[in-house]
Amino acid sequence: MQTRLGYILALLTLGVSVYGLPAPKQQTTFDCTVESIISIAAYTSLDRTGLFWKAGEGVTVVEAEHVARTFNRKHLRDVWDEPTENKILDSCGRVGKDGWLIMSKAMASIALGEAWAIVPDRNLGSQDDIYFNAELAILRERGVRVIRVDTDGTILGVFSPQR
Repeated sequence: MQTRLGYILALLTLGVSVYGLPAPKQQTTFDCTVESIISIAAYTSLDRTGLFWKAGEGVTVVEAEHVARTFNRKHLRDVWDEPTENKILDSCGRVGKDGWLIMSKAMASIALGEAWAIVPDRNLGSQDDIYFNAELAILRERGVRVIRVDTDGTILGVFSPQR
């Protein structure tokens, strides 16, 4: 009995079912577009709860998570958990696309009304964060009001890149 079970398990791992039909395949890749990434998001709308940050001068994930927890905001890792994030990065990498950029654009595309952006004074002059710049462009295009906060969640005003 043990040998037969081992044989069946071996066949299944090779993609062969017990009945000679192909074993069902789990989806490990998908289309790397903003629309497809949104379709697998834990949230499909971030109404006044989106949290973005400009990482150019060192806003860390830990600081962003602190603000998210403290002020009931959702950031990228809330929208896609780590296993899903890894699948996105892998799938996008296979077709030569930047998975982080696709996720950034997707998250900005589901933000509504108002979003927070952690942009401390030390980050205002930095222009090198392509992810934040893409998010900000989409947020503005969609008419989302972007409130600038620091790493403690203190509101610093409406985000203005001209400053």
